[in-house]
Amino acid sequence: MAASPVVRATVLNWLREISGDDVFYYQWEKTGQAVSPSYRPTWLPEDFVITDVQSKGAHDWWNFESQDDSATGLTCACFGPASNGIGTSLQDAQDIRKTVTIQGRTADYYDTGTTRLLVWEDAEGNLLYVSSSGDVEKAELMKVAQSMTPYRDASASYRLETVPEGYEPFWRYETCGAMQEEWIKDGTVLTWMYVTDPICWWQVPERASEALSIQGMGAQYWASEIPEEADDTVITVNGQTISGSQTVEVGGVSITSGTVHGVEESGILTWEDPESNTQFFIKGAVSKEELLEMAQSITSIALQKD
Repeated sequence: MAASPVVRATVLNWLREISGDDVFYYQWEKTGQAVSPSYRPTWLPEDFVITDVQSKGAHDWWNFESQDDSATGLTCACFGPASNGIGTSLQDAQDIRKTVTIQGRTADYYDTGTTRLLVWEDAEGNLLYVSSSGDVEKAELMKVAQSMTPYRDASASYRLETVPEGYEPFWRYETCGAMQEEWIKDGTVLTWMYVTDPICWWQVPERASEALSIQGMGAQYWASEIPEEADDTVITVNGQTISGSQTVEVGGVSITSGTVHGVEESGILTWEDPESNTQFFIKGAVSKEELLEMAQSITSIALQKD
């Protein structure tokens, strides 16, 4: 199928290109510094929880999920003027694309029946991207999109100083008032996150938890149900077999395999600091003692206000 002409996404800097079912938003020429735009929603439907906070370079990416239905999710992302942009696949994208108004700006709206997506550019040249899967109505999606706001109110950032022996750095994402950091050992991923002024709570297991205390703050602990043996996952990348946490180079890019276990089987520790209104989350195939040692090692760094 022939590609549609490259056109301005709505106005200003961003371009839209549709080729068959593939939709791309990008800039002809990137501008500014590759810094996180620090956007997040300030409204969500009831019973949604945080599953991921991924901020890297010039973009922020938040994932949320319904506690009642794991197939119902929301993604709220922002791509700054220095970002490479975003691509996605939507059946019959050109035919289903419509326009609506979000935050006083013209936005592209797509609805495949199972996925809904809003994309628009704000006055600062950021590309906002809000999508849903499952049982999220158009009116709810538009309300989430209307609430997308830059966040600049965090007074501190946090660092986790201690991880169990054998874990190596894997990924690290940070934006104003939020972080997700991961380590890997024998193919198994260990994750810690924090969010200041959160809109909702973390995704946690439905099974019973144990009440604990961390530096005088109430915490909840769920024991790990992950088998202790090393991960035996095997994948093939460019004809090369990768097992466990092995890393290979493909086209100059390092690829590491690993398993991110779900909340229902992972060891999890969550707590909230009421003074800073910051909530913390640690998840992995580790013991209660290791989780508590990690939590006790967290330090704060004061942020200078603009």
